[in-house]
Amino acid sequence: MILCLDIAFSNIGWVVFRNHKPVRDGCISTKKDSSIKLSNDNANRSAYIALEIEKICKRYRIQAGMGEIPHGGSQSSTAARAMGLATASASATFALLKIPIEWYDPRDVKIAFCNKPNATKEEMMERAVELYNGKMSKTGKGFSYQITKKVWNKGRFEHIADACGVYAAGRHNKLVKQFVERTRRRTK
Repeated sequence: MILCLDIAFSNIGWVVFRNHKPVRDGCISTKKDSSIKLSNDNANRSAYIALEIEKICKRYRIQAGMGEIPHGGSQSSTAARAMGLATASASATFALLKIPIEWYDPRDVKIAFCNKPNATKEEMMERAVELYNGKMSKTGKGFSYQITKKVWNKGRFEHIADACGVYAAGRHNKLVKQFVERTRRRTK
């Protein structure tokens, strides 16, 4: 099993892939706690991210990770710090669990998934639904999306779609091929 992540500080989209197919997906969400110092809030949110990634890795017996790493082009120093904290939390968790992880640039993810470097969130979501035989349904508030058993609103699914894009960016690399082949041998 391979865990793909769309890294952010407030919402981390994740998808577990097995044999090139998404089998589970979700979103790790953190909220700012204004009642404590910013430094303590950042530390608490970072720890929560690490613990949630650890739970996912253990629950689904993750053997490798892939993530979209922020490129540093954020609008503010606060946003850059938040992205750095989320990336560090994920990297440290994988290191402590001794699970290899590879990182991909957002531009490479969009090119791999939508064949264009400036794909919109909507294009990424539509591609995920199309590629993985998912469903997109009109609701009273917009659309709902589904590629595994769970149904998501746009706000959450955009992060899950980006995690699917991460898999597209790295699906032909040595790490993925190694774990897909190992899984196939176990299931025969």
